[in-house]
Amino acid sequence: MNKIFTLDKIHIFIFALILLCKTAGYAQKEGKLLDDCRLFQQQADSLYNIGCLRQSIYYDSKALLTCSDINPAYNRLAKAHALLNEKDSAFFYLELSLQADSNFLSLFDCGEYYSLLTDSRWDDIASKQIEKFEKKFGAIKKKDVAKWLGNLRIRDQAYYYEIFLYENLNLSDSSSNYWHLKECINRRNLTELGEFIAKEGWPKNSEVGGTGEVNGAAFLVIQHCGELDTMKKYLPYLEKCVDEREAKKGNLALLIDRINQMEGKPQVYGTQISYDSEKKIYYLDKVIDPKNLNMRRAEMDMIPIEEYLKMWNAERRIETEK
Repeated sequence: MNKIFTLDKIHIFIFALILLCKTAGYAQKEGKLLDDCRLFQQQADSLYNIGCLRQSIYYDSKALLTCSDINPAYNRLAKAHALLNEKDSAFFYLELSLQADSNFLSLFDCGEYYSLLTDSRWDDIASKQIEKFEKKFGAIKKKDVAKWLGNLRIRDQAYYYEIFLYENLNLSDSSSNYWHLKECINRRNLTELGEFIAKEGWPKNSEVGGTGEVNGAAFLVIQHCGELDTMKKYLPYLEKCVDEREAKKGNLALLIDRINQMEGKPQVYGTQISYDSEKKIYYLDKVIDPKNLNMRRAEMDMIPIEEYLKMWNAERRIETEK
C-alpha cells in the first residue's frame, strides 16, 4: 500500500513537471511572438517615417499575423493605404483602428486621410465616430458643424507628411508643389471659415464637442493662413471664446506669439520655434520677461518651456534676467 501511494505521488509529480514544462514552453513561445510583433511594428514605423510605404505595409501585416488586434498597426496601415490612394484598404483598416476609440482626434487630426474626404464612405465613418463620442461625452449640439470642422482640420494638415519627407530626408524631388497645393487648400479653408464666422461667430466648444478637439480647426486655419492682417482680424474672436471658456487658452497663446513674431516683436509665451540653417538646429529667442515665462505658460495651460524645447530638440537662446 505504501509503495502504491509512493508511486502515485511520483506519477503526480512527473505529470505536474511535464505540465509545467509545457506551460513554460508555451509562455516562451508567446513571449517570442510578442517580441517578433514589436520588432515588426518598429520596422514598419521606421519605414513609414522615411516614405517606404509598401515595405511599411508588409511589416505591419506581418505584425498582425503574429499578434491580433494591434491598433497602432491598423492606424498606420490605414494612413499608408490612404497615401497610396488605395481607398478600399484604407477604409478597411481605418474601421478596425476606430472600433474601440471615441476620440475625435483619432479620425480628424490626420492629414494623411485627405484623399478619403471625397469618398462617400468618409461621411459614414465620420458620423459613426461622432456617435461614439456622444455616447461617452454627451450630445453634440451642432453635429454638422463638428463634422465640417473635423474635415477642415484634415485639409489643414494635408501634405505635411510629403513635405516632411522632401525637406528633412533630402529626397530628390521638390516639396514646392506640395506647398502650392497647401496654399490652395488654405485659401479654401480661410474662405469657408470666414463665411462661417461672419454668420455664427467663432465656433464654440460647447456646441461642437466640448473638449476642443475639432474646434481647434478654426485656430489652425487662421494660424496657417500666412496673412498678418487676417490673424489680427480674428484674434479678438478667439480671445472672446477663451474668456468664455469656449476655446483652448494654448491656441490663443500660439496665435499671439505668431503675430508678434511676424511683426518682429518678442514672443509672450515662447511657442514659435526658429530654425538655424547654418547650425541645423531649432532654437527659441526674443521672449519678453524670460524670468516669468513659465508662469505665463502655466496660465495658458501649457507645459514648461524646458519640456517644450525637448519636444522640438531645440536650444534656448533667451537671455536670462539678472
